Amino acid sequence: MKDGQYRHLHTIVSGSQKLKNVGTGKPRWFRIACQLVYTWIIPWCDDDGRIKAEVFQIKANILPYVELSEAEIADVMVALDEIRLINWYSVNFERYIEVIDFRKYNPGRKDRYKTSIYPPWQPTDNQLTTNGCQLTTNGQPTDNPKSISTSISTSIPTPVAKTKKDNGVKLTPQQQIRWELFFDVYQNKENEERGKKAFKTLNPNDDLTKTIIMNVKVRNKSDPQWLKNDGEFIPLAANYLKDKRWHDILTPPKKEARYDF
Repeated sequence: MKDGQYRHLHTIVSGSQKLKNVGTGKPRWFRIACQLVYTWIIPWCDDDGRIKAEVFQIKANILPYVELSEAEIADVMVALDEIRLINWYSVNFERYIEVIDFRKYNPGRKDRYKTSIYPPWQPTDNQLTTNGCQLTTNGQPTDNPKSISTSISTSIPTPVAKTKKDNGVKLTPQQQIRWELFFDVYQNKENEERGKKAFKTLNPNDDLTKTIIMNVKVRNKSDPQWLKNDGEFIPLAANYLKDKRWHDILTPPKKEARYDF
């Protein structure tokens, strides 16, 4: 991915049945957003149809002027992954997109081909897809999701990390995305697993997640208790969520008296 690069986009993309059916059952704006985002991803991909794809990167680079929240963008990516237009996957705690049948929509020039620096999507037992299904070697989903993949493309000279067994709280793909958006702005990082468990129990939708994140951002800047002693009195995420602290009435900090003589 780099600024200023261009891609040929074959006209057959507009006749794609998958693109037509993406987001079926969702509001019209969501289906159009899926179609828009998909076609806008392609120019940013490398010659193997891959791109680094954390949600904030997609918003900042591909959709800087589109009025979609990070949670909405994440839902779009999940929809594109579920209908098999893209693979949205994680390797070593970093997210990537691989456009399926990339060469079908962008033939490219063989004499200018450059091998991707990003790890490819692999239908292996230890690689996580966004629909939460573990994929077997024949590409068929099973019902036993595992932790994020530690497999690395052979084109990247990085030592393979040991796979850790994940006994933590299991969230759905949508819950995981919303949790990460929340916990990214929440400054007290202690007891993350308890916080994740409380988040799973609360199971907020997009609107409530936005409300919670907005409340946290405001309190980070203006709540006297949260600002005291470098955040020493910020509650644990689990307590904040269980007690529904976003309903608190915030008291603005007192201004010091000023006397003009």
